[in-house]
Amino acid sequence: MTITTQAPAQSTDTGNNFDAIRIVAATMVLVSHHFALTGQMEPTFFGVHSLGGLAVTIFFVISGYLVTASWQRDPNLWRFALRRFLRIWPALTVVLVLTAYGLGAWVTELPLLEYLRHGATTNYLHGLWMQIHFVLPGVFAHNPYPLGVNGSLWTIPIEVRCYVALGLAGLLGLLKYRPVFLLGIALFMVWFLSSSNADVTGAVHYGRELSAFFLAGAALQCGESHWNRRPALWAAVLGAACVATWAIGWRHTALLIGLPFFILYAGTRATPFIRRAGRWGDPSYGIYLLAFPIQQTVILYLWPEAGFAGTMALALALTVALAYVSWHLIEKQALKFKPSSKKSTLQALRTHKLAIRLKQQSAHLLWPLLAAMVGLRFIITGLDAPVLPDPANTYLPAARAFLEQGWSFLLTPQSYYVAPLAYLWPALWGADPTWIRIANMGLWIGCVVFLWRTCHMLGGARASAFAMLLLLSPELVRYFPTEMTEPLYLFGIFGWMHAMGRILIQGERSTAVVMQAAFMLAVTLLSRPVLQLVAPVAFLACLGCMVYWSIPKNKAIGSDWQQQVPAVAWSLGLALALPLALVIKNGVLFGFWSLGTGSGIGLYLGTHPLYQGAEPEFLGFGFDINTMVAVAAQADSPLSLAGDRAARQAAIWHIQSMPLADALAFFGRKLWWWLAHHPAPIETFGGSLRKLRFFELLVILTSITWLAHGWRRRFKPTHSPVSPRQLAFAAFLLAMFLVMLAQLLPVLYNSRYSSGLLDPWLIPLTAFGLASLTASIQFRGALQNDCWSVGLVSGPGVRIWPAITALGLILLATFAGYKFAHKHESIAVDPLHMGQTLSYLDISEASRVETYGMDSQGTSTWAITKSPAVLEMRLDAKDIQHVTDANLFNALWETQVALQGNGKRCGKAEVAYHIADGRFMQPGHKLPLLLPLQADGAFRRLLTHANHELRPREPGSLRIVLHCPVGTIVTWRGTRLLESRHAWDAAAHIPH
Repeated sequence: MTITTQAPAQSTDTGNNFDAIRIVAATMVLVSHHFALTGQMEPTFFGVHSLGGLAVTIFFVISGYLVTASWQRDPNLWRFALRRFLRIWPALTVVLVLTAYGLGAWVTELPLLEYLRHGATTNYLHGLWMQIHFVLPGVFAHNPYPLGVNGSLWTIPIEVRCYVALGLAGLLGLLKYRPVFLLGIALFMVWFLSSSNADVTGAVHYGRELSAFFLAGAALQCGESHWNRRPALWAAVLGAACVATWAIGWRHTALLIGLPFFILYAGTRATPFIRRAGRWGDPSYGIYLLAFPIQQTVILYLWPEAGFAGTMALALALTVALAYVSWHLIEKQALKFKPSSKKSTLQALRTHKLAIRLKQQSAHLLWPLLAAMVGLRFIITGLDAPVLPDPANTYLPAARAFLEQGWSFLLTPQSYYVAPLAYLWPALWGADPTWIRIANMGLWIGCVVFLWRTCHMLGGARASAFAMLLLLSPELVRYFPTEMTEPLYLFGIFGWMHAMGRILIQGERSTAVVMQAAFMLAVTLLSRPVLQLVAPVAFLACLGCMVYWSIPKNKAIGSDWQQQVPAVAWSLGLALALPLALVIKNGVLFGFWSLGTGSGIGLYLGTHPLYQGAEPEFLGFGFDINTMVAVAAQADSPLSLAGDRAARQAAIWHIQSMPLADALAFFGRKLWWWLAHHPAPIETFGGSLRKLRFFELLVILTSITWLAHGWRRRFKPTHSPVSPRQLAFAAFLLAMFLVMLAQLLPVLYNSRYSSGLLDPWLIPLTAFGLASLTASIQFRGALQNDCWSVGLVSGPGVRIWPAITALGLILLATFAGYKFAHKHESIAVDPLHMGQTLSYLDISEASRVETYGMDSQGTSTWAITKSPAVLEMRLDAKDIQHVTDANLFNALWETQVALQGNGKRCGKAEVAYHIADGRFMQPGHKLPLLLPLQADGAFRRLLTHANHELRPREPGSLRIVLHCPVGTIVTWRGTRLLESRHAWDAAAHIPH
């Protein structure tokens, strides 16, 4: 079978028949291929070519004619290449990507994850740089024409080579002298007919033959003025030559002689009705690209039941419909960027030194495209990542229960263990982690688009570009290849933010924008209901404003917002309707007036003295919430109604029992972590986590100061960087950030909450701040003759150095602050605020202590002679048995030492367990093992966890390495193994 086709060039004149000829030729390819794809011989044109092969030669003839005409009109290599690129690659890119990751993923026989990670799937995209691959793994494997996905694509590289050859000929000046160009074509034809002609060799060399037809079209374009004057004479001569060569059996030669002229003559005519074939667009390229995979798909599902005619008719209808969609949505839009010789940017730069600004629409689109592609690539690489504990233990089991029980699941207590969309979204995708993560790719694209458009409204193109760069930080996209609720929440929050921007900045009040705001806020509330208090309060505030403004004497007050507030109120009211219905359902059925449990757990863990309100694993501990709930409420799950209430009451008891000074220190430390991130996730994910947060906060603070200073100086309207509406929306974002920060302060801290709940507000605020700070800076470039220049300039009357200085100071403060915090910050159990403990092992005999790098100065006292020095407390088999029998949960090592220095500071102590056979045991997370030391002579309690590798299971020694200067006096008082009893203590203080 010969599978051939050709990408058409664009018509140069709507008053001709070329559109009709191309559409007919594309349909011929489809019909011809359908024979082969159903296991039959393709119809041929007198045995020379298949019907599709004949259509391809027609395409190449037309292409040679039109592309040569394009060069003649504008002999510029750059614009010529850009036009060809815009005609070929945009639609080709979309088709290749959708075929590989849409159609292929749908019909493949392989498991989806295996298909997506298969090398052949990635290789299919190599067609973008003209390395055509025809097979996708497991796709169409049992069709009559097996494994072929798009056999039409192989002609595109030949077409591109013809473009390159023609462009080089033009660059060399051959097209300026038509006799020289025609002589070159004649020499190629002589060589081709004598050495590569199928009539001579007996085999078709498709690349050379199609190139010959392309050059025939080019030659006829150069001589059009001659054959157009006497078309009958040319037709007679060429027809006679064609008949003569056909008669002697040289049919390929005859076709080359006669076909180009007759096709171009017919195409340059303007036949009534036929010339209007392109009035709805040019679907020929779309038919060429889409027909083959559509035909294979139709055959996969309907062959042989629907028969040849039925499958071909359906495939033709689908192909033509989608080809018109491709034309209007992709090809036509891409061709709008075609350069014009009348408005050539390059020529303008050479002659007039015009500025090249980054605020060009095509450049702006690159930022969201970049963010989307980086995120999608990250998600694809994480499709096979393990399921995280929360989805594995809660979300996915609830989703599977919903799939089994249907909507009756909402009548069970398990339905309120989490927010509804936490299990409904996974259930929509069959609770299959792979499909959920693929669906999250769509949510990621939505997040990118909503954030980009929001920031464009807020601070212009520059703010939107900055937002996309900030979004490229992997912190948010990290949660998309998971089954967590963050993807849905972020999609909802960015969508709601965009709708609010349309209302508050652009003043829109349409039903569409109100419904968008309502839907997106509802998604947010039903996936992660952190706004379940903010939204009702805002709704009541809007109603209060509307009532206040309804009073006649108050109508003039706040008149600028009287049109927007009702739209906001409607959106809030509609958004709250479904969550309110679920709250009523939970209240009536279970006596629980909320969307879901879990807030009690967050409060209990967020106020836990031993954990310091952060993830227990940051200090090496485990969650004791199950123990506390079991003791206090006799509940089997902390997500149960009784368990959630017990956890909340325990948290309230602990907050009430904290002295004011302790509470300020406790929540001040948490505030630092919420703003700057905890050292533990920084160790895991890298310092960029904190550096970026420092940068964001510094930009926001600086921009507030900057704008306040400008406001005091009363910007003139022409110089004002932002409008009052933009400032109001930025203030709204800042207020939401502060409200979220205050709301999150008492609950469990982790980097997931800090990033997922705060970054959606920080990113647009930072982007707005950067756009405001750099408003006076313009990037300009110029090119004249052979010289080019790029630089930063400012507008008239505006100084550039204050902005550059501010940015420099922000960067300097970011890195300096990070280094200072990294040097001085440590995480360790607070010995004064760790809750109740119980001692299980007490080592107080000096005979059980061994030292290295220290000389004895008396009982339990040593002087460091070599730094670092080592202090080891031995545990024997009896101690190990006692610890094993105790089966401790959250255990701690406590060592009391006093250090007396000689004026120099000590570094940090490092803790490990030294087994008798010489092994040193330490968990992978070492930050809790690095303890700060103070050489002031006072006894201090060095505390770290005694879990994981630090739990003694074999005889050995607790090893403490002291990084202190030589001469430091070390006095040891004792070492104990403790167990945290906070869970039991909290349970005992819960009122019953």
